[in-house]
Amino acid sequence: MEINLLNLIDFEEVNKLLEGFNQSTGFVTAILDLEGNVLSKSGWRQICTQFHRVHPETAKKCTISDTVLAGELSKGEKYHFYECLNGLVDIAVPLLINGEHIANLFSGQFFFTAPDRNFFKIQAGNYGFNEQEYLSALDNVPVVSKEKVKVAMDFLLNMTQLISEMTYQKLEQVQLNEALMRSEERSHHILDHMFEGCQIIGFDWKYLYVNRSAEIHNKRPKEELIGQLHMDVWPGIEETEVYKMIKQTLEERTSSHFEFQYIFPDGSKGWFDLSIQPATEGVFIFSIDISERKRKEILLFESEFRFSNLYENGSFGMVLADKEFRFKKANPAFCAILGYSETELQQFTFKDVSHPDDLVSDLPNIGKLMNKEISVYKTEKRYFRKDGQMIWGSLTVTATYDNDGQFLYNLGIIEDITRRKLAEEALQETTIRLNMALNSSNSGAWDWDIPTNSIVWSSQMYEGHL
Repeated sequence: MEINLLNLIDFEEVNKLLEGFNQSTGFVTAILDLEGNVLSKSGWRQICTQFHRVHPETAKKCTISDTVLAGELSKGEKYHFYECLNGLVDIAVPLLINGEHIANLFSGQFFFTAPDRNFFKIQAGNYGFNEQEYLSALDNVPVVSKEKVKVAMDFLLNMTQLISEMTYQKLEQVQLNEALMRSEERSHHILDHMFEGCQIIGFDWKYLYVNRSAEIHNKRPKEELIGQLHMDVWPGIEETEVYKMIKQTLEERTSSHFEFQYIFPDGSKGWFDLSIQPATEGVFIFSIDISERKRKEILLFESEFRFSNLYENGSFGMVLADKEFRFKKANPAFCAILGYSETELQQFTFKDVSHPDDLVSDLPNIGKLMNKEISVYKTEKRYFRKDGQMIWGSLTVTATYDNDGQFLYNLGIIEDITRRKLAEEALQETTIRLNMALNSSNSGAWDWDIPTNSIVWSSQMYEGHL
């Protein structure tokens, strides 16, 4: 159905704007459709209302003048000045809705210079006007400079833009409502099998329609819902956002979209994404069960919260790096391990702080990680601190991707194992010396674990004597 855009204009509000404009500036205004019909007017001059638009011949001149002035606007001008056939100056501004020229806003009925009174005396005689009353009405027509008129026109241009935007918003809403109603009329049988919940509540707040998914969402069969008051089905609903939005849609025919948590009579809870739209019978409620998504969001939030605490306060070094393994973020523990500030580390890649001998094994495994051949890379390797000291670290690296498989960052977790490595080296050196001493004395030695009745260590000389 084709929509008459003029019917969407809120002329009550427009008249208030035009009346205020008239009272503050003295300019009279009117909105005429493209056929010359007056749709709205404010403060017209007495010379027009009691003379020019009353007499058939001068009224015809008014119509011709309006048509000529409207025709000039069709050429794309923002506004146009015109001296009407009855001798007064008018201005017209086009009213465009979504690019369509539907009407014109007229202002004027003034003079740029003092009028020729003799012209109007002749006009009074030609059309049988009472000359004294006609000239008295003429004296009430203001003489206005073009500069003042242009200032007023800037305001009128803004006003027509406001009217246009208000009407276009209504047009969008009407089109949406019509599409929704047509869909409802044609598609009840489709709605019954939709995964999303669909229900219609009438202007009397009674359930009129509930599909299968809405039955599940309500935890009630439709037989317990159809014909029942919404407030009876959901005691206390009047205190909720859902009730407020349904009431607003019923009264104002507006739409709303929001998420809401229901608490069912059995104490269980469910989250739903609700879209409430005006419908012919009342309101149409479209619901999607997002309880599982909400549960995952809570788990994700808790996980991120725990990770954030671990990242900031954990004893392990943690670092985020890009595809080239340039450091992007480093936690306080990682900065302390290497002796750099986070800003300093952001100038480096992992190769800049690694022992060159360890890169021989690092680089091939890093390549496998980025090619998704492996999901995690673990190693023990050496690093150089800012002060030049070499340290040992136990490193675990994983690559992180989003839900679409796009790379986000590499996460490295590092533990300083320098003391353990030094102890291992010292123990190894002690073992070598002990073996050398035992070999020199042609003696053997061993450690016997009594609980397990087994040898846990033996010297080379002992093993040679077995």
